[in-house]
Amino acid sequence: MEKATINYPKGKPLKTTIVLPGSKSISNRLLIIKALCDENFEIKNLSQAKDTMRLVELLSSKELNLNAQDSGTVMRFLTAYYAVTEGTRNITGSDRMLQRPIGPLVEGLNKLGAEIDYSSKKGFPPLRIKGKKLNGSSLKLDAGISSQFVTAMLLIAPKFTEDVFTLELENEIVSKPYINMTLSLMRQFGISTDWNTNYIEVFKGNYSTRNLIENTFEVEPDWSSASFWYMAASLASEAEITILGLKQNSLQGDKILAEIYTMFGVVTEFTAEGIVIRKTKNTLKEIALDCSDFPDLAIPLAINTAALGMKGIFNGLKTLKIKETDRIVALENELVKSGIVLQPNKNNSLMIYEGALNKPADAYQSYNDHRIAMAFAVTAIKNGEVEIINPNVVAKSYPNFYQDLIKSGFNVIFS
Repeated sequence: MEKATINYPKGKPLKTTIVLPGSKSISNRLLIIKALCDENFEIKNLSQAKDTMRLVELLSSKELNLNAQDSGTVMRFLTAYYAVTEGTRNITGSDRMLQRPIGPLVEGLNKLGAEIDYSSKKGFPPLRIKGKKLNGSSLKLDAGISSQFVTAMLLIAPKFTEDVFTLELENEIVSKPYINMTLSLMRQFGISTDWNTNYIEVFKGNYSTRNLIENTFEVEPDWSSASFWYMAASLASEAEITILGLKQNSLQGDKILAEIYTMFGVVTEFTAEGIVIRKTKNTLKEIALDCSDFPDLAIPLAINTAALGMKGIFNGLKTLKIKETDRIVALENELVKSGIVLQPNKNNSLMIYEGALNKPADAYQSYNDHRIAMAFAVTAIKNGEVEIINPNVVAKSYPNFYQDLIKSGFNVIFS
């Protein structure tokens, strides 16, 4: 299996300019909206992430048998999309995907009149989907497993036959900013929505391009990917990193990075071109965060905490169990072998008790998880050198990650 050895000269200041990929989250939502829209429009800066490219490929495919591979977004969004699209299709995924739950979404769609059958184990892919018109006016949906279930349902709701569709969100709502992103994009394309406490109303209508300038939508750079450069800034002796295109009024909830990283001694300046992040003195010795609204940031934040020798308590991690891997277990495994002492995992939390991240005797396992690979790669700034197994998994969200490391002074060797 391929390995990457990543070096960074100890004590070297980090000064670089980065152009991040387009937001995967925005891109994937836009692709479903475009597929449902009667009017064509151009998407600029579409993410080149593996997940997005897979969604592009499957939406244009005439095949009846489709493979979402390891993308939860593709599996969930297409399940809903094909439920309201004429034709019958079978959709499957990687071995890990077949272990990731999809029952709440499927059962919800079927209650609205969809025809979706499990081809193997109930509650999990693969699925057989026969598209038809859906006519339910209301539905209760578990919002405590994945916001992608909610988003998948919302994106197709304007196509339902009733004038108003009311979605009642049950249980603790995870990743609220991602639901807000979905609703904001829907409104930009002419769909009326209203979110009041646990109830979201979507009014029947057709997606329209009338609000677009020159019939074009430009995707923002990806705030989630910026987390690894915030990590780098906090670990460097000195840092000044310019990231082009990021906005303070972004649709993305992960813009909270700018606020969180003040606790790690990193300040953010918003400019006309994007942001500039700089290292300042970090005086905090411990940190406590509820990551329910920004689960994708939990991995870099936890590893960053360990690398700085801080104590940390990270709550709200239950969605991490059903990602590309069980991220909580993966983090525990790799942190412990790097010299970190952890407290027992209780109630979907991770507690870093003591220790400072040291280079382990063995290479870091990536667990086929892009965020784990990228976060540990950045720790080369502290340890001088790290090794990552299956490093190219970063293509899932940030294909040019290693090229950006190299242009910023890192040395990366693949073997």
